[in-house]
Amino acid sequence: MERFWSGLFQLLRRALFFRIIKPWEAAVVTFCGRHVKTHQTNKGKFILLVPFLSDVDVLEVTEQVPDIRCGTAITSDGIDLAIGAGISYEIRNAKQLFHNVQDVDKSLRTVVLGTIQEYVAKHTFDQCVKEQKDFVAKVEKALSDHSRKREWGLRIVKVWITDVGRKYTRIITDSEGETYVPYGDEE
Repeated sequence: MERFWSGLFQLLRRALFFRIIKPWEAAVVTFCGRHVKTHQTNKGKFILLVPFLSDVDVLEVTEQVPDIRCGTAITSDGIDLAIGAGISYEIRNAKQLFHNVQDVDKSLRTVVLGTIQEYVAKHTFDQCVKEQKDFVAKVEKALSDHSRKREWGLRIVKVWITDVGRKYTRIITDSEGETYVPYGDEE
């Protein structure tokens, strides 16, 4: 039943002959599968469409902060380290983003966690904890370079290292509320 309503909604959306773009959005207009125009202004926009032949994909261009889960890596001196991060980005070119990236947040998460893993593997625990400015600068540079080379149409605003710790404890509960700690504080 959910597929029915989803399909009906898509059909009605394509049957409309107009679309209103808000000031904080950008729109990529396609006609018969080809890119026609990109609307990215600070003012609202009223776009006329040909039903069933035109399509509009809308992206929010305000600054966004996706959730970066905590990742683990092993330092050069063999310590298992858990590191969390945060990033902030803005969409600069909606056409590039729409055509070159399938899932922006997931792609950014992958690049951030990969860069963190590379950095941690080359440094000791003390360097990772004490030299966080260098750590953040390397992650930010890697993200900016990657998005520029791949033409993602993004600007990386800021990168934060939110958590750095020696242990990563995951608490699991079963259906009866019994708590298990599969690894962690066992010393």
